Amino acid sequence: MRNLIFCLLLFPLLAFTQNEAMFRLDSLPKEGVLLNQGWKWHPGDNPEWAKPEFDDAQWEDIDPSKEVVQLPNISTDQPLWLRIKLGHQAAKNYALSISQSGASEIYLNGRLIQKIGQIDPSDQHTIAYNPLDDHLILKLDSLDNTLAIRYYFQPGLNLDPIYNIRYHLFSARVFDSKYLLSSRKSNFWSGFNIGFALILFFVHGVLFLYYTPLRANFWFSGWAFMNALFSFFLFQLEINPYLERNAQYVFSSLLLNLLGSFCLLYCIYLLLENNRRVYIFLFLALGFVNIIGYYLFSYETRDILWFVTTLFQTLLTVSMAIDANRQRSQSGMPVLYGTLAYFLFWTLFITGYELSWSQISKDILFHLATLSFPITMSALLGYKFRQVNQSMLHNLEQVNQLYAEKQQILATQNETLERLVTERTAALNQSLETSNPPKPNSSNPKNSPPSVNSPQASPTKFKTH
Repeated sequence: MRNLIFCLLLFPLLAFTQNEAMFRLDSLPKEGVLLNQGWKWHPGDNPEWAKPEFDDAQWEDIDPSKEVVQLPNISTDQPLWLRIKLGHQAAKNYALSISQSGASEIYLNGRLIQKIGQIDPSDQHTIAYNPLDDHLILKLDSLDNTLAIRYYFQPGLNLDPIYNIRYHLFSARVFDSKYLLSSRKSNFWSGFNIGFALILFFVHGVLFLYYTPLRANFWFSGWAFMNALFSFFLFQLEINPYLERNAQYVFSSLLLNLLGSFCLLYCIYLLLENNRRVYIFLFLALGFVNIIGYYLFSYETRDILWFVTTLFQTLLTVSMAIDANRQRSQSGMPVLYGTLAYFLFWTLFITGYELSWSQISKDILFHLATLSFPITMSALLGYKFRQVNQSMLHNLEQVNQLYAEKQQILATQNETLERLVTERTAALNQSLETSNPPKPNSSNPKNSPPSVNSPQASPTKFKTH
């Protein structure tokens, strides 16, 4: 009797433990559920591990949706297997979106249903492939299902996170297949970043060509161009499924980000008329050390170096703005306000990330953080150009006024000269008439001398006999 009571008390606990070990797929939300619990893993490679009847009770628990660098027990030099038990109420089709950092073979109840990438047990031809949340249809025809993953890493790949790129071991999200189309990822923000930077490049490039003495427009246009290319290569990192190509995109994005930051700092230097030029080139040297460190240093060391570089850039910007404000420059305070907005939105973004705010809220806060300072600089440069334009218009009005005054003076002088010339000419004519009396009229015959051909003037002709 005592044993019976003990068994009755123990049965709910055993049932609860069994349910805990199985991931239930009942009543999934529209956005699906991330499979981050119930997984078991073991290093090595054994085809028997794909069978549903295999006992994996001695395997270690794992959350494969985490990044590879967050799983210290995982070695990229050896293969591994992952297993999870899925339970549901009735036979149904589910969609599974997958993101991974290696090559895998997916088995459902011992049957191979999908190969992602290329697995070579010798590791010489293993090709890592990330399906980028592409979808796989799971046809669950039984109440209890076993999903097993055979997993290999491609040798020589750097799986450390960079910017917003994260390398998950095996991140799988399951949702109802009827929401397949609505779960597609949008590339709106990537296109927005590229388009916005190109617009700034065109606008400030035209402003520089219109008025070249304001060289800050040239450097800001250079930042916009570098940022457009940087956003393009970052977008390639997001959509490229073959991880071996990421090394080219990472180096290009690191270099373009550094050159863009240098252009932005030099634009601030010219705009604020500061004398900290040597510190800008010191930042450039520190940035190149950061790029080299990405390939030489550990992940933790690179994070510290990146933080130091970003802090140095921020402090340099703030110090130049404070110096300009002390010199009564109108450009100092807007730069400080832009820096303050940058920190404010970054704080809100990090808060939203930690508190799991909605994705659209985090996207908006992230882009407000990254674009708040460039927008401030663009507005400040536009205001400077407006001041230059107004000054040129004022100078042009003064030139036109001086020209009109000069024309009026010349017209007055011309009138004076014409009057003087007229008066002088009249006086001269009068003087000539007084000094030279008029001659006799040649038309009077009495006063005219006799003509040579007249009879009176002809000599007498004698006739000789």
